[in-house]
Amino acid sequence: MKALQRPDYLSKTPEQKFWKVQVEYVFNKERCCSVHIFDCPVKAAGFATGKNTVFDPKDFFYSTVEKMKRKRGVKHF
Repeated sequence: MKALQRPDYLSKTPEQKFWKVQVEYVFNKERCCSVHIFDCPVKAAGFATGKNTVFDPKDFFYSTVEKMKRKRGVKHF
């Protein structure tokens, strides 16, 4: 690292808004739930209307892109 270069641990990634759309459906006589995360409220609203779910654009949360990528990679069996 150069003397004038800022260390990586000091540079924080900016947080941005994310919208969560939860879809509940029945599959093989079991109730299932899937969560979809969007970074654009227009895309989230378009997805929610296609799935007949309730979507509120005022309901958002802040997170970093890295956290969302890690969260999307988690799979539960």
